[in-house]
Amino acid sequence: MSKEQTQRIESYSTHLETLIKNYNKYQSELSTIHNNFVSQTGALQRIFKSKSIAIPSSINEAFEQIASNLSDILKKSNQIYKPPRPVPDEDFM
Repeated sequence: MSKEQTQRIESYSTHLETLIKNYNKYQSELSTIHNNFVSQTGALQRIFKSKSIAIPSSINEAFEQIASNLSDILKKSNQIYKPPRPVPDEDFM
């Protein structure tokens, strides 16, 4: 393998590592946003219920829709990244 090919592979490897790191960070942040939203809206609903204050159905529906959308985004983003298969050395020669 030439020096140029080796450098190119190392560059791709570094780039891929960065992409995976950023992807994992994005996944973690998205999961945290989803969990916090569900937790906070649940807490808000319990507070309103304890004070015998009715939450308009349109607000409840909006909460449910946002939680559902966040969940869908999280599920779809989990399907984006598949670990790369090992590549035989001869593919780079």
